[in-house]
Order: sequence, then C-alpha cells, then structure tokens
Amino acid sequence: MKNIFFIPVRKNSKEVPGKNMKKLNGVPLISYVINAIIHSGVKGEIWVATDWRKLSNYIHRTYDNKVTVYHRDPKNAQDTSPTIDVVLEFLSKHRFDKNDNFILLQATSPFTSSQEIQKLNNVLLSRQYDSIISCCRLKRFRWNEDGTSLDYDLIHKPRRQEYKGFLIESGSFYVSKVGRIVETKQLVSGKIHPFEVSSDAFIEIDSLVDWKIAEVVLKHRKSNGLLH
Repeated sequence: MKNIFFIPVRKNSKEVPGKNMKKLNGVPLISYVINAIIHSGVKGEIWVATDWRKLSNYIHRTYDNKVTVYHRDPKNAQDTSPTIDVVLEFLSKHRFDKNDNFILLQATSPFTSSQEIQKLNNVLLSRQYDSIISCCRLKRFRWNEDGTSLDYDLIHKPRRQEYKGFLIESGSFYVSKVGRIVETKQLVSGKIHPFEVSSDAFIEIDSLVDWKIAEVVLKHRKSNGLLH
C-alpha cells in the first residue's frame, strides 16, 4: 500500500489567467501544495496532471525527480470537465494496487499545510475509513427560509463560544482507495471521514478577490512564523 498524491491542473483559467503559475507572494501557486507534501515527509508518489507545457517545464526544472508530470488529455482539461474524468483517465493508464491511497489535492488551495498532511497520513495508517474529505468548521448559526432556526430555539440561544458549529467541505483534498474510485467512479464513497483542516482552507482561489485575500493571509502567516 502506497500513497499517490495527485494534483490536477488546467492551463486555462477565466477569472485569473495563468493562475497556477502566477506568483502568490513570490511563489508560483502550484508550488504551495507540492511543497507542503514534500515538507510533510510523508512517503508517496507525487503527480501533477496538466495540459500546460509551461507548467510541465517548471515542474521538471524545479522538482527534478520528486514530482512526475502526467500529460492529461485536453478533452478532460476543459472548463466543464469534471475532476473525476481526469482521475479515471490517469488510473486507466497506470497499474496501481487497488489498496493504494489516492490523495487528490487542489493547487487552488494554497493553505494545505505539511502538518495536515502528516495528520492525514496517520488517519490513513489507521485504516478505519474508505474515504476522507477535507472540511472546515464553521461557527455560524443557520436559518431556514421560513424564518426558523436550524441550530437553536429563541429562548435558549447558545453563546457562540459554546456552539460546536458544523463542518463544510473545503475542497482542499479528497482521499480514497484506488480500487474504490475505479469501481464506483466517485472520488469518495463508503465509510467517509470528514477531516477537519484550518479555517484558512475556505480560501480557494477562483477569482482575483480570492487571490488578494490569500496574499494578505500569507503575509500574516509569514510575519507570525506560521508558514509550512
């Protein structure tokens, strides 16, 4: 059983042109998640699936034998292409064991940390779950459209500090066994573990506003010695 770290990257981006190679606080966006995997010390193969020659050349030049490029089919690199399509394409071209851990990480989530990857690996080693999905905890009170609260009654409203909140899918990473993905054609299935990550993982870079927010958060982290 081994870990297969898989990072799907497309060339085109409408909101932030060339964002995966665009420098975020001096570092190409794609490098944040790659560096987090490498710095975690967790063993496994690291793959970047892309249709972009410029990015492919950068990976070869920067990471040498640490990261392997998979040249994805352009038909699975469109704006409307579901992520599962490139995953199934990739798995059909390689002979991995059905019990290998397939760990899909998003390059657009630069706040995935090496510490989180280490903790994720510990969960994988426990072999308790079929799949794992990254989630952030949100401490906000929810309401129905009919004006009724989902989380408390009006007489006994809890203090926010005492409220456990709820988990929201962050999109940072999805983990499953190779065999389950091939069989179900889904990124997650079976017994799923919601893996709680930093609230910064809410920042997924899809727009220029997201980019600006990420810059501010990264500068704050750097100034406080919190970067992985």
